[in-house]
Amino acid sequence: IALQDRSACLLANHGMIAAGKDLAEAYRNTVEVENLSELYLRALSVGEPVLLTADEFADAQCQFVGYGKPRR
Repeated sequence: IALQDRSACLLANHGMIAAGKDLAEAYRNTVEVENLSELYLRALSVGEPVLLTADEFADAQCQFVGYGKPRR
């Protein structure tokens, strides 16, 4: 199975496919891929992205643990 445990796939020179438990979920997945693709394209317009290492990514995740929650 091409998608295995994924909900969408980009097909080189063809476009994309999306799946879901029903048509509404498949459509939401399609919209999400389209939005993320546009965001990525815009990000590329300012230069090649610098990818985080696994450790840097883990550190960044820790910084956002309480993000958006009121401080006690």
